[in-house]
Amino acid sequence: MIRSLIYTILFTLLLPVAAFSATAEIDSLDVNFEDGVKTSFVVKNAFTPQIDEAINSGVPTSFTFRAEVNLSHGLFWFDERFADRVFMHTVKYDTLKQEYTVKLDERGGEVLRTADLEEMKLLMSVVDSVALRVTAPMKSGVKYDFRVKAELSTVKLPFSLDYLLFFVKLWDFETDWYYHSFTYR
Repeated sequence: MIRSLIYTILFTLLLPVAAFSATAEIDSLDVNFEDGVKTSFVVKNAFTPQIDEAINSGVPTSFTFRAEVNLSHGLFWFDERFADRVFMHTVKYDTLKQEYTVKLDERGGEVLRTADLEEMKLLMSVVDSVALRVTAPMKSGVKYDFRVKAELSTVKLPFSLDYLLFFVKLWDFETDWYYHSFTYR
């Protein structure tokens, strides 16, 4: 009896997290090689009512984006990285001013403020023309793999609040890697 009650509670708590993490995805990917390597994309289905509620209660929340260009050698060899970039979008809601503060790392830490929930969601989930750090020159006529993913996590809370708001960690998610293969010009 107690075992089934524990399983029911765990299933109830974890089912929304599993369902949510399966739906968030990378969409509208564009990769440009004219002046280095630049990418644009959107994270679809990144917000749930629970995440909206957490943000609106003032819990700082971040999206971490990872983008890479690799030369794929196959299953039994390490990939060679040619470009990469890791950056964050962080939102914090000020309950007194009733406005969202969004910090965009890829724009040099630019801070944007808005009172509109939908505008905040666009700022958090849209990545526009971000340059990747090129680590080696790419070779013409060679096949490469571009991959990108997004992770949402709540910012680490002070020690006492971390225990009080333990359920906030259940809302963390990450998308699957989105792959795009191409042959460099």
